[in-house]
Amino acid sequence: MAMQGLASRVERAGARPIVFNLAAPGSRTNPAYHWRRARRAAAAVVALVQERRLRGEPVRAHIGCDGGAGLFYAMALTVAARLAGCSLVFHHHSHAAPDRWRPLLTILLKLGGRQAVHVALRRPMADALRQRYGRSLRLTTLSNAAFVEQPAAAGMMDATRASRLLTIGMISNLSPAKGLDVFLALAGALRAQSGVRCLLAGPAASQKDRMAIERSVAAGEIVWLGPVEGAGKSAFYQQIDLLVFPSRYANEAEPMVVLEAMAQGVPVLATDRGCIRDLVGDAGLVLPPESCFVPQALNLVGTIRADPAWLPRHRRNAWRRFRRERATALVQAADLLGVPALAQMSADMDGRHG
Repeated sequence: MAMQGLASRVERAGARPIVFNLAAPGSRTNPAYHWRRARRAAAAVVALVQERRLRGEPVRAHIGCDGGAGLFYAMALTVAARLAGCSLVFHHHSHAAPDRWRPLLTILLKLGGRQAVHVALRRPMADALRQRYGRSLRLTTLSNAAFVEQPAAAGMMDATRASRLLTIGMISNLSPAKGLDVFLALAGALRAQSGVRCLLAGPAASQKDRMAIERSVAAGEIVWLGPVEGAGKSAFYQQIDLLVFPSRYANEAEPMVVLEAMAQGVPVLATDRGCIRDLVGDAGLVLPPESCFVPQALNLVGTIRADPAWLPRHRRNAWRRFRRERATALVQAADLLGVPALAQMSADMDGRHG
């Protein structure tokens, strides 16, 4: 998703990126899944070499590094790019790599060579990559905030939100790895408290997860919107007062849903995974992964209900923090890609808000 967002931003700035999506539908345990990915990788290799020949000048290849077997396909692209004389930029979107040593990534870094540029999502992630894989890495940063739109009215809707029921929400690909069971447990604990609504959005990852959601819906604990996109996703954020994101996902880095919530002026309650603590800052509360999430979430809900100033203050913090993050990220993207018009996007947004 982040690489698609990068390509979209470049196109809007007037450049012409060539995009190859190596992702494939289906289960990763199915051999057909890997066969489809291998075919896509092979097609990308051929197209990369052809583009290099057509241009007659060096091509910069941006390669996404995921947290799993997709690194094998990244290796194939890397070898082809180097043989074609392309310069390489690796985008690290999984925090599994800095969290623990990964031999496949070590091989990829060696194949990429010393001149390759490595892009981390945030400075602490860059520091962790350098510490784990070598201080000679050429590292820079580019936040996913560059790929999230800034709604014009975000952070300015306190009056419209003040009179409604306190609403907490979760949006994700709904699974235990993303904390679905924790959110449902929280919703069950909140059922006895009048004046609190629990809203859930996103697709269920499995039939078992769907059944758990439907039991919670039947018990009157949550409202489930199902999968939402586009305007439906914006409507979800506008309906909630607090995003709950108790993720356990090993690859969690800088979740788009957290950025999207902050863009809408929604404070965040999350677990400390990947870059989340550095991202959220004063826009909410981040709990240690080993903490008892539900009791602490109940305490926060009690604080919000007892302190009328908590939500307005944290809404402003979320919106202002996201605005700064996005402006910085667009400048980073402009520098990385050599497309100055990307930085102008931030200046144009400042002019509309100013």
